[in-house]
Amino acid sequence: MAKRLHAVVCAYPALGHINPLLRLSTLLLQQGVRVTFVTTQFFCDRLRQQQTVGTRLVAEGEGGNQQRQGQETIVVTEDELATRQLPNNEGGRGEEVEGLEGFICLEGLPDGLPAEFDRISPSTELVRAVDQLHPAFEKLLCRVLQSTSPAPSLLIADAFLPWTQDVARALRMPGVIFWPQSVAVFTIFGHTDHLLKKGFNPFSDNLDTAPAPVIDFLPGLPSLPTSHLPHHVKSVEGQDRRFLLYENLTKQFQQFSEASCIFINSLESLESLPIKVLQSKIEIPVWLVGPLVSLPYTKGQPSESVPAEDFEDVLEWLNRKAAASVLYICLGSVVSWTKRQVEEVGLGLLEKQQAFLWVVRPWEMKQVLPHGLLKLGKVAKFVPQVQVLGHPAIGGFLSHCGWNSTLESLSMGVPILAWPHFLDQFTNCWYVVNVWKVGVELGLVRRGDVQEAFADRDQFARAAALLMDAENGQLLRSWVWSNPGARVHIQQIRHEQLVKSRLPVKYFSWSSSWKMQTAGLGLLSNVYFVWKEMIVWALTPS
Repeated sequence: MAKRLHAVVCAYPALGHINPLLRLSTLLLQQGVRVTFVTTQFFCDRLRQQQTVGTRLVAEGEGGNQQRQGQETIVVTEDELATRQLPNNEGGRGEEVEGLEGFICLEGLPDGLPAEFDRISPSTELVRAVDQLHPAFEKLLCRVLQSTSPAPSLLIADAFLPWTQDVARALRMPGVIFWPQSVAVFTIFGHTDHLLKKGFNPFSDNLDTAPAPVIDFLPGLPSLPTSHLPHHVKSVEGQDRRFLLYENLTKQFQQFSEASCIFINSLESLESLPIKVLQSKIEIPVWLVGPLVSLPYTKGQPSESVPAEDFEDVLEWLNRKAAASVLYICLGSVVSWTKRQVEEVGLGLLEKQQAFLWVVRPWEMKQVLPHGLLKLGKVAKFVPQVQVLGHPAIGGFLSHCGWNSTLESLSMGVPILAWPHFLDQFTNCWYVVNVWKVGVELGLVRRGDVQEAFADRDQFARAAALLMDAENGQLLRSWVWSNPGARVHIQQIRHEQLVKSRLPVKYFSWSSSWKMQTAGLGLLSNVYFVWKEMIVWALTPS
């Protein structure tokens, strides 16, 4: 009998990093790979609460050999994790989240921060705390190696935790780096020193001082305005945090040459040229394992997942709306709505008389909505995002252009009203609007000497009209579904071979049973196909 594989997956403690790695873990779990998932105890506590939406958690040793059936693999959304209220407890070790064919074992690392500390919003304190997790992670991994059977045979870790590769080497484990953003952003960050030497500083609050308005020298990328480099807008923490980000990026890219492999959460139909150039220039294997979206179903077909209890009313409301008539509004887990911005967007919706579904966190619901606005739409603190995007009534998505949200929207064939706020969101926005041509940009405004992600009612109404009005909106939606460069809805993803190997034949043990078939294998097998072949390579003695 073949030995069961055991992978340790380590995620940076931020929602946009945890989600795709959990989805990758779920895909591996469904194919028989044992998974130990590691992040901070704070987020392990939140994952434990997901038993209320179709998952079940048991402490280590609980339940014996009982047969468990009918449970849905864990699916976590940013807004749900951000808003869920937890009981006051200290957590435990080795808790397991039940999946379709087994369990994901959760292991929490203490971050050393006070209980009341805001761990959702990025901060200098959080960056420093994460950098100090190295000893605790090494101790945990040693314990897992000694106490589990089969022992872990591979470590797959977030690129934003560069010290994990030091641990892998110390313990003589193959180490895989997971890049949670696009290939384009990988390329930009990988050329940070080159950009700085040419006078382009992606860590600046204001890129207007750059030596040229366009960057046209990054391999595999189109000409990119300096305004759409990954950068901060109106940074509240100044140079200190920007230096930490640069320092972390430097450490990340130093580790890549030592890793066994790189996984990137993207797909070839979106980034064919960047990935070909990257694979030709980097010495280790680079695999595309995306899109790691939560629910693989086709737009218009209802999900079989268990919706949140407070989603029933929203779903009934959507069912009464005409096709492609509703604008879905959600800016992710980090961007906060100000009172003024809530009012301006609300007035823009009123001006256009636009039906909407608006997701805001509980503390933002206290902001004043314009009178009469709720006659046009619904406000909710949480919705299952992919299920919403897959509903026929949704015609557009006002998004911050986080990479996960971008992949989810494109996977469901929904055009994007792009409103980036910081970091990679600007680059993602440029691709959405100008490369894939599946969206409209809201853009930035200038207030004094700084740029700010702010939109007044007129700006918002004009942009929403371009996205949602019948003729132009239909053109965008048809482009999403038909453009070869943006051919990313789920049925096509299922049939696309995500891996086109550039490795020497000796690294593979090809078998006809593992070759891509047509219908039937789908996205799950695509990802496991990548994993299995990489495992063969990583564990084969040189």
